[in-house]
Amino acid sequence: KLTHDPKRQVAAAMTTARLLAFVALPLGLFQAAMAGNAIALFFGPRWQGAELLLAILSIGMAINAAGWPVASLMQAQGRFTLFMKIAIVNLATFIALVVPLTYFRGTLGTAVGVTIYLIVGTFVGLGVIIVAVGGKFRDIFEIYFWPTLLGSLCVILGYEAALSINLSSPPLQGLWRILAAFVLTSCLYLAAMYFAGRKLLVECLARFVAVVPVRWQPPFQRVLSFLSVRQT
Repeated sequence: KLTHDPKRQVAAAMTTARLLAFVALPLGLFQAAMAGNAIALFFGPRWQGAELLLAILSIGMAINAAGWPVASLMQAQGRFTLFMKIAIVNLATFIALVVPLTYFRGTLGTAVGVTIYLIVGTFVGLGVIIVAVGGKFRDIFEIYFWPTLLGSLCVILGYEAALSINLSSPPLQGLWRILAAFVLTSCLYLAAMYFAGRKLLVECLARFVAVVPVRWQPPFQRVLSFLSVRQT
């Protein structure tokens, strides 16, 4: 059990954060890249002005999502005073960023302010929390580096390839672009992680296999076994 083992709690939280970053960062970056096509497909030309807002907010949420397990760890260890102090600082930072930017730049200022708050607040908050629970600043680097670098490169390649799809109907064109970009980006990202972050790929696949129905597990287990052998 992890209840009375702080070191294992920290290790579990860091592993969960890395796995969440593995999924959330490329998905957030992909959502940002395909924001225009998605809005045109689901909402029509009336909402095209929201394309940039969605792209900006997607980046902030992708970065913020990876820090959730570490924040939960602080509460699990009963560090409520520290949690409250961080929450107060976050609230003040949010108001200081969002209110003036919204006043001067409208909805774009709101999106930019929220995204800056999410990015800065996430990294500063993670730094304070990780040090408080016995971790090191390099743990933040390990959480974000490979998913951000490889996710960005793969999303750019997938997006550029999807732009070559031109159909007569704009909504259908957007759908095919999204699907093509998703498939290509996913394949490139998994291949890149296989060479650059194989340990993380194995951990993520192991968690995925654990929740798959038993009758569907054999092919995934064979892939997991292959990756595990290659890792060693």
